[in-house]
Amino acid sequence: MLERLPAPFDRHPGTWFLVGVATTMYVAVAAATQGTGFLASSAYTLRHFGATDGPSMLMGQWWRVVTSLFLHHDLLHLAFNMQALLVIGRSLEQVTDGRRVFGLFVLTGAASMAGSSAWYGWISPALGNTEAVLAVSAGASGAICGLLGAAWVAARRLRSPAPVRAALERWAVFILLFGLVVPGVNNVAHAVGLATGVALGWRVPLGPLRSRRGYTGETLGAALLMSGVLTAFVFAALDARGEPAYLAHDGEAATLAGFEVRGATRWENSDQVRRTRLCLDAAAEGSPTTRERCDDARRALAFGPTYAALARVAAAEGDAARAARYARVAAALPRGE
Repeated sequence: MLERLPAPFDRHPGTWFLVGVATTMYVAVAAATQGTGFLASSAYTLRHFGATDGPSMLMGQWWRVVTSLFLHHDLLHLAFNMQALLVIGRSLEQVTDGRRVFGLFVLTGAASMAGSSAWYGWISPALGNTEAVLAVSAGASGAICGLLGAAWVAARRLRSPAPVRAALERWAVFILLFGLVVPGVNNVAHAVGLATGVALGWRVPLGPLRSRRGYTGETLGAALLMSGVLTAFVFAALDARGEPAYLAHDGEAATLAGFEVRGATRWENSDQVRRTRLCLDAAAEGSPTTRERCDDARRALAFGPTYAALARVAAAEGDAARAARYARVAAALPRGE
């Protein structure tokens, strides 16, 4: 789409690396859920592996803005995003370097998820949409919009033909309009990613690396970003430690293109409700198992009284900072099952 560079820049290692990581994560989720997450994952499974959601972000789990970029809700979500990533990523990599494409993907993607979390976790509830805090977000589309914004800037800087710039502009408009028409699409992440990509696109060097110092510097920068991504996944693994990758009696169905691919257990018989009842019963009795029971419950269901019980336990243990975080989440969540 943009002017081409000679090999080895035409091999697109950065783009293919990103596609490989996202695809590997999807396969890993499917394997960990014993195949139940192959066509689509439930909200619980996505949160378990590192998707963003209001309560987790309010608790300060910042690493989710990175891990969520490599997770996808269902097989179609993955397929569409990887196709778009191959087209846009390879086009951009033809005029720059794989390390820069990787950096743009991570930085614009993290910004898109941070903006999305701010909207759904703080701004939208403050405007009266209290259910927004429960939204679970995952996917590479915010980062892909960031690459699209950077590619548009590159086309302008290189004075590419008008039809090239127009094609990129039409693509951006389509993505934003698609998000307005189709329910469940995270348009905030798309818009923030696009804007961040445009802003960073003016700073990204174009063309091959021309000095050993530049090569070393950009390799070090990419290595630091990779370390950040790996660190985020370490935090995700530590948070999920000891928890199943899926609920045997999940009260939330998994859907693909609007069709249920795994039905939901009746809500009153679900693991979400069972765990929540165990938490509230333990809290009412003053049981020493309250913290353990309520920690299990909050992983399965975002429910105000669960976090309120955890806040009381933390306060009794003298952990004022954790108690304040739990209380903040409790105040933001619905109080009915």
